[in-house]
Amino acid sequence: MRCWILPSFSSRKEQQKLQKQAISLNGYTSVLLDWMRRIFLSLSVIYLAVEYKKYVRSGMYWDAKVVKPLPDYRLYVEIEDGRRGVFDMKPYLDFGVFRELRDEHYFNQVGILFGAVTWPHEQDIAPETLIEEMVPVETMPDNAVQTDASH
Repeated sequence: MRCWILPSFSSRKEQQKLQKQAISLNGYTSVLLDWMRRIFLSLSVIYLAVEYKKYVRSGMYWDAKVVKPLPDYRLYVEIEDGRRGVFDMKPYLDFGVFRELRDEHYFNQVGILFGAVTWPHEQDIAPETLIEEMVPVETMPDNAVQTDASH
């Protein structure tokens, strides 16, 4: 595949000259591009491996493993990395899809889907918001609502 970028102001003679130069470099160019692609892919794999190690080591493994509804629109949450806390949903209940959570029966249907805290009508809490705003606790509060929410 050949690709030329020819300015519209070039004369026919200049265009032919540029085409000849491109053709003579075509073999070298494809080899060079192939090696550049290989180097880029190798560096990308190395970068992703290093970033993944940082991610795991930094304690950013934040999938929720237990969630229990609490009175007053709060949630008890346990994260895969061992952190535990209480997340207050009250600040979110007046916005968009979260308005439905004002119904306590519906609020108590909280569960976990693919590591995220969710409800049946697809409301969810971003993991980084959950971890940033939850108040750490040592154990689950005694007043947790008994449900099958910890999948």
